Amino acid sequence: MGPAGGAWRVAAVALAALAGAGAGAGAGAGAGAGGGAPPAVCARDPGVPGWPDYPRGGKEAGPAGDLTFCKDWSARTCCGKAQTDHIRGQLYHLLQVENTDCRDLWATVGCSVCDPEWGSIPPPKLCLGLANRLYAACKDEYFIGDDKTSLLAPCRERDAVCVRLGDWADGGATMAGLMGFRVDDSALSTDCYSGAGPRRTAQGADRKGKGKGSGRGRGKEKEKEKDETASKEESYKPKPEVVAVTVAAGLGVMVVLYLVQNQVKRYREEHRRVQAIKDILEKRKQQVEQRKKLQAQYDATNATPE
Repeated sequence: MGPAGGAWRVAAVALAALAGAGAGAGAGAGAGAGGGAPPAVCARDPGVPGWPDYPRGGKEAGPAGDLTFCKDWSARTCCGKAQTDHIRGQLYHLLQVENTDCRDLWATVGCSVCDPEWGSIPPPKLCLGLANRLYAACKDEYFIGDDKTSLLAPCRERDAVCVRLGDWADGGATMAGLMGFRVDDSALSTDCYSGAGPRRTAQGADRKGKGKGSGRGRGKEKEKEKDETASKEESYKPKPEVVAVTVAAGLGVMVVLYLVQNQVKRYREEHRRVQAIKDILEKRKQQVEQRKKLQAQYDATNATPE
């Protein structure tokens, strides 16, 4: 059974760490087609039971402006709002644990469905190293088998019985299979999702190539420094989707606390009423016993000798 106290520690969640996990999830070293390769076509669904269908099924991966998570893939992806909402729903239940490594890596793996490479050949194939890292980070946390899909999912507040991940699986490969993902069991393979972000170097080179000159001038250097500074500043900002999930979790905890306080108040009032009734009954019992004694004394006094 999951620890009951975990739900009360949501306010202590590290927002910046979760933001990094949600934003940094992406394709592995083998992601992306070569220069002459035809563009990939998105599959109909992510290949994982319970996940909603891709909005671009049968079409090429493209920009998406409605992602609520995994926004690093918004420039080119098969995902839409439905897929990223599904990831947010799982992360909401992980907000009640203090293990930020587990939560961040779970977000990283979840965002694999938004990598356009694995959107065209689902389900995503995780690199063994990433699967083992996730298992090592989460093996002491509690999970369930989803009611509808039987896939591994974070323990929810309403679940009566949850089991440690270490009891569900004996390693990263087994765990990934229970999550609905494939695993590349070759430690040196790059044809898998490693958790790295989408490549942006080519896009950056295209933007710089539009300027005048060879790119070695001082103006180019200033532009590069400005881009690097902006990137560093952005990395320290909490992502909007993380803030939204955290606020929702905080509101949920407030509601639970309110309900618990009301329940405790009602219990105490009921306890006082029951105790008052017990006191009244005890008093009446004593009165009856006293009357019996008085009656016995009266009868003994008025008794006539034979």
